[in-house]
Amino acid sequence: MKADSIRRTSDSTLYVFFNKSIILKSIIPGNFSLSPAAGKIKNIIEDIKHERLKITFTERFTAGKTYELDISDVKDCSGNGISNHTRFSFSLPPLPPPPAEKPDTAMVLITEIFADPSPEVRLPLVEFIELYNPGRDTVNLEGWTISDTQTKSTLKKFLIVPKQYLILCPIADTTLLKSYGKTAGISPWPALGNNEDLIFLRSFKNRMVDSVSYSDSWYKNPDKKPGGWSLEIIDLSSKTCPAFYNWAASIDPAGGTPGRTNSRYLSGYLDEALKIDSAKVLSDSTAAMFFNRIPDKNFLKASNFQITNGMGKAKSLSIRPDFMGIILEFNQKFREGVEYILSADSLYSCSGTLNSSSNRQISFSIPVVPENDYPLIINEIFADPSPVNGLPEVEFVELFNPTQNTVNLKDLNFGDQISNYSLKNGEIAAGSYIILCAEKDTAVFKPFGKVIGLAVWPDLNNETDVLLLKSNKGRELHQVRYDSGWYKDAEKRKGGYSLELIDPMSICLSFQNWTASRDSSGGTPGSKNSVYQADYKPETLKLTGVELIDSLSISLSFNRAVDHLKAMKSSNYTLNNGAGSPMSSRLAEIYFDKVILTLKDPLTRGQTYRIRVNDISDCRNTPISAEFSSLEFTLSKKIEKNDILITEILFNPRPEGADFVEIYNNSSQSLDLKDLSIARIIKD
Repeated sequence: MKADSIRRTSDSTLYVFFNKSIILKSIIPGNFSLSPAAGKIKNIIEDIKHERLKITFTERFTAGKTYELDISDVKDCSGNGISNHTRFSFSLPPLPPPPAEKPDTAMVLITEIFADPSPEVRLPLVEFIELYNPGRDTVNLEGWTISDTQTKSTLKKFLIVPKQYLILCPIADTTLLKSYGKTAGISPWPALGNNEDLIFLRSFKNRMVDSVSYSDSWYKNPDKKPGGWSLEIIDLSSKTCPAFYNWAASIDPAGGTPGRTNSRYLSGYLDEALKIDSAKVLSDSTAAMFFNRIPDKNFLKASNFQITNGMGKAKSLSIRPDFMGIILEFNQKFREGVEYILSADSLYSCSGTLNSSSNRQISFSIPVVPENDYPLIINEIFADPSPVNGLPEVEFVELFNPTQNTVNLKDLNFGDQISNYSLKNGEIAAGSYIILCAEKDTAVFKPFGKVIGLAVWPDLNNETDVLLLKSNKGRELHQVRYDSGWYKDAEKRKGGYSLELIDPMSICLSFQNWTASRDSSGGTPGSKNSVYQADYKPETLKLTGVELIDSLSISLSFNRAVDHLKAMKSSNYTLNNGAGSPMSSRLAEIYFDKVILTLKDPLTRGQTYRIRVNDISDCRNTPISAEFSSLEFTLSKKIEKNDILITEILFNPRPEGADFVEIYNNSSQSLDLKDLSIARIIKD
């Protein structure tokens, strides 16, 4: 009787083979001993011939160990026993070493975000996020996640080789972006907020690989902010500045650069020393300062910027939309021919570095600008285009060049007392006309002649306005203070006709030299005025009226304007009957056709006086003739009772007739009815 062999069939079971059948009473756990132990024998099962035993242990065999099974006191049916302590050995191979743990060190960057595809520029109308592998090894994105604050999506097995881009987009839009580069459609898609959002890229071990918290202020361009342009990272290597400074709207004509190098890419951009690049004078008290890159916004305060030579610190500061410059306003005005130094007390880069003093200042000078000559005249004014007679129903002003030379119109300023505009370019030939109108109305006047449309048009008042031509230095060249009375025609005054200058060469440019157009269309824009009259001489200057204001003041009226210097000379006026010359004289109207005299002593009631004007002339210096230089007037006596009598009354007129009262001067003198009133007394 002997045991032939053993065989391990599992990690806790052995088979023992014998050459003869074994009696049942010897098949007990005590006859079998395993060293080292694997727990206890759980059970022993014999086969039908009792020549094979299946021994199962309560614990598993250990890999890499050698075991020895000792068998004793086992007998066959004849009573023959096995040699005591028959031993069999077996071993389990050692477990293979565990696979090396997959490293989680890959770096992948979010480099472009297309959050607001509409309105379409040239890219498809679908959102995308661009990833970039800046490393040396291919990165498997399997198990990675891309998410915003609302939605997380797990990536499948997408490989990015070194220096390669991967476009992530909604799975339904994959085909639209495949032509731009390697594309991976994912679901669910974290819908990107147009105004702001927070994007997270995490590895398969949930390590934060990259994140971007963007907002629409990152576009730094008001035209691109409404949509259709992607946000691009500028410097891939920079980690020193907040993301705001390292992102901007794409400058690619397509609106973005999915799958390729960003149009904004500039290596080392944020490492470059911050400095003031240039300065530009915008007005007589405003200057712009430009930087080579965006400075720390927290230090962009008016009090941090100043200019030498008496300008002092800035009064106000505004930041340009691209954040690459600022506009500074000062209390003082710049002076021509002076050199200034614009400096910043505190100017920090986005990384918190204070730039050097040499980079915090820049010098500039205000050149001496010569005053240009603009020998031009306002020749026609179309202030009230309605009702239409034939001209377009829009305002215009015509200028005339009376000289023999072409006049350059650059920087000529035209306007009224409320708004004005300096022309950017243009010229007017000798003896020619040019039509000024609102920019939007330029096309309608082109058939009439040369036109310049102004971006700022001074809306012309129908009744009265003051039009001004000024030089590039602000000096007044020509002023026309027109009035509806200049039409000299009640019907044309209602609208649809222009005011035309009669004689452009006359030194008299006021109302006496203007009148309503006689052209059937209502005006003559771009051509000679219909009322043109060379060497025009208005009617003879006349003293036309005397009005008593009170005993110390009288008002004189002329048929047209007088020379204001002579009119204000009190010795040019004389009254008879001992009154003499007035104490003072002044012009009472803007048309220079009325003079107020203040007398030294009160006039005597009941006395008739003659006022005589001497050395008074019109704007052409033509003196008033003796025939029309004097008038008589009477300061009537005070009206007494019975001086004025009611002599006739019509209180019940015929149909279509009118009531009247007739009065009679019952005195022996002229009476002034100014102090008289007539009334009806109603008794209850």
